[in-house]
Amino acid sequence: MAQIGEIARALPRGKQLLAGDDNAALATIAFGGCGLVSVIGNLLPRETAALVAAARRGALEEARVLHQRLLPLMDALFVESNPIPLKAALELLGVCTGVVRLPLTSAQSSTRKRLAEALEELR
Repeated sequence: MAQIGEIARALPRGKQLLAGDDNAALATIAFGGCGLVSVIGNLLPRETAALVAAARRGALEEARVLHQRLLPLMDALFVESNPIPLKAALELLGVCTGVVRLPLTSAQSSTRKRLAEALEELR
């Protein structure tokens, strides 16, 4: 958080600050950021957009509730190297196969279980 705060403080005029991790979006926007480069947005675009919009308009309680609701899935998406968990989650949703290119490997069964539980919690 200290690093994000320093980047926000020193940001040149005309440049925008984006969170690089989903779980840092709310804090980054609170520091003056305007959005994020998202992984979870590939799975839940409406919810991710709602989180960013709420944070940007200063509706912090709404943003906090959305952040806390999405946090288990955000965390599950990074238990292995990206995009392994993302592809597995998309497969669980029936969007695509979980196939990844070498040198990546398929998601571990424990990762798939954690993703399935996080997705189920959001339904």
